[in-house]
Amino acid sequence: MKTSKLLQKLYSGSKNVKFSELVTVVEAFGFRLSRINGSHHIYESPDMKDYHINIFYSEEDEGYIADIPDLKYCSAFGETPEQALKEVMKAKQAWLETAKASNKPIPLPLYRPIIDQKQQEAMAM
Repeated sequence: MKTSKLLQKLYSGSKNVKFSELVTVVEAFGFRLSRINGSHHIYESPDMKDYHINIFYSEEDEGYIADIPDLKYCSAFGETPEQALKEVMKAKQAWLETAKASNKPIPLPLYRPIIDQKQQEAMAM
C-alpha cells in the first residue's frame, strides 16, 4: 500500500493497522531502525542528531581536511580549520541529497571518537 493511503488509514482512526504498515510510514518520514530491545523497535531520525566531524592538518596537502566518518568518502579541504568545516558542511548536504535522490540508505550518526566515549563515561559516574 502506498504511503499516502497508509496515512489516510491512520488519520481515519482505523483500528486495523499492521505493524509493517506503521514501519512503512515511519521510514517514509526518514526514520531508520536504530535497535531492537525485546519487542521494542527503536527508530531514530538522522535529522535529530548530527554527524561527528574530524578536522586535522595535512602536511601532504598543506591545509586542513575535514571528514565525516559515518558518510563514506565525505570530506573537504580548507586552508584554515574554519574553511574546512564550512566546505565539509556543503559536502555533507550534497552527500545526503544524492543519497536521498538515488534511494540509497542514509547511515545514522553513530561514530564517536574514543575520547568522546570516555568523557561520557566519566560524566556518568
